[in-house]
Amino acid sequence: MGARRRWVSEWRDAFRGYYEEVSGGDSATMTYVPKVAVDDWSDDGIYGACRNALDARWAVDLRRKSTSAGPHRDELLLALVDGESEVEVRAFGSGGQCRTVALALRLVEGDSIRKARDSAPVLLLDDAFAELDDARRERVLGLMGHDRFGQVIITAPKESDLPLQGDVLPRWGINGGQICA
Repeated sequence: MGARRRWVSEWRDAFRGYYEEVSGGDSATMTYVPKVAVDDWSDDGIYGACRNALDARWAVDLRRKSTSAGPHRDELLLALVDGESEVEVRAFGSGGQCRTVALALRLVEGDSIRKARDSAPVLLLDDAFAELDDARRERVLGLMGHDRFGQVIITAPKESDLPLQGDVLPRWGINGGQICA
């Protein structure tokens, strides 16, 4: 839980920046929401808070055959910012906004992996452009360069969903069960 909290704290500004860049100026936030109340974020404090939460729910959890407290119940709250208010993207975001949040999170994950491993990761984008307008598609592609990723693999059910025109990048397709160039 402590590592999750530190990771979100370290990468929230990058997430906001990627969302703003891809969306064309809109804003979003990323917040770690533990489902166990923790006052002391030391390892012992986290352990104690989880132990107390588990003990308090023991009878209910046995009856339900499910564990209702612990880090597996934590949330990564992704929200859209509109002035002074925030709304949860999964409840109130459009398809394009949800897709933009997901892409911003993938870009942050790539940065995090690159920092931890000291090498450029592979980025796989599966049908990532389907719900994005042309401007967002182009801005996402603009973020793929700069040696940010070692390799980028983009898939789409229709070639028209890809914002790549001409022979900018190598392309392969599947026709009759065969891979073709």
